[in-house]
Amino acid sequence: MPSTPVFPCNTIPSVSFTFGGTSFPLSAAALNLGMNPNDPSMCIGSIVAGKHGIWIIGNSFLRSVYTAFDLANVRVGFATLA
Repeated sequence: MPSTPVFPCNTIPSVSFTFGGTSFPLSAAALNLGMNPNDPSMCIGSIVAGKHGIWIIGNSFLRSVYTAFDLANVRVGFATLA
């Protein structure tokens, strides 16, 4: 079962992903989905950890970068937003 991270709302972590040697930071707003209803001092993260070391970064990351899907060569490219 996937695990959704939580963190103290007053200490939002700094997160970035590196692909092909380029680092792409995830903004605090993109990382933070809001307060945990069971503990308002904790916030819910938008990144989901799955089984076998697989991470689901999804929409939060894709909204933070330009993305190009190259189906012919079976690859994906990212670029920072202007």
